[in-house]
Amino acid sequence: MARHNLKSIKDLNAGKPSFRASFSAFRFIPRFFKEIWEHHSRMFLLNFTARLINAFSPVAILWTGKLIIDEIVTQMNNTSPSTDLLWKYVALEFAIVLFADLVNRAITLTDGLLGDLYANASSIRIIKKTSEIGISELEDPDFYDKLERARTQTSSRVNLLSNILGQFQSLVSMVSLIAGLIYFEPWLIALLIVSIIPSFINEIHFSATSYSLARSWTTERRELDYLRYIGANDKTAREIKLFGLTGFIADRFKRLSDEYYNLNKKLAIKRTAYAGVF
Repeated sequence: MARHNLKSIKDLNAGKPSFRASFSAFRFIPRFFKEIWEHHSRMFLLNFTARLINAFSPVAILWTGKLIIDEIVTQMNNTSPSTDLLWKYVALEFAIVLFADLVNRAITLTDGLLGDLYANASSIRIIKKTSEIGISELEDPDFYDKLERARTQTSSRVNLLSNILGQFQSLVSMVSLIAGLIYFEPWLIALLIVSIIPSFINEIHFSATSYSLARSWTTERRELDYLRYIGANDKTAREIKLFGLTGFIADRFKRLSDEYYNLNKKLAIKRTAYAGVF
């Protein structure tokens, strides 16, 4: 196990893409969104519009909060205070927060539906493409690892879609906040930039590391899928019992799954810790 851990770490470091390679991958994003648009343009447009609307909710909430505080100060200095306008501002703040929550739920819903549509369409394309590939290529371990990565990554595109659109939403929110800072306190822009850049670099670094870990474990994850299949399948149950392989399969699966879990756990803890600091 120690040798396999060392191999995994070496493969992880060797397969880790550089910053240049990471940024060059952005050229595939237009093609990715084009494919999503082809599968369900209306739902994509609804998701994009909802994110665009919600991007301005932080500024709207902050601005309404300013109006509430200003009105409180005004009424404190007023000889005959009236709370009519104050309660209108409070109601407006409540309405904005409630609307933002509903829009967030719509975003989550359409994210999942779009992801399912794209994953299903991608799986169909892979199935059709596999039928065009020769048997000799399918028996090649390196080629089959590539095919396995293509198959398993169809489901992960849900997260990719959500992350890309989420970053766009955050960018719009940041621009609107910067506009507000320019209006009130321009020097706070420097603080905003300093707070964003480390987090941005941190996310790029750990996203690349997570991808490298998943890539380096392609063969092992194929083996885990195979062990899971033959260990709990009616077609192989007779042979498994006859040759007494249950313990071997269970032990092998446990060793590989625990090893991958520990590597992923260390990476997840480190990523969360650095993200919390930044």
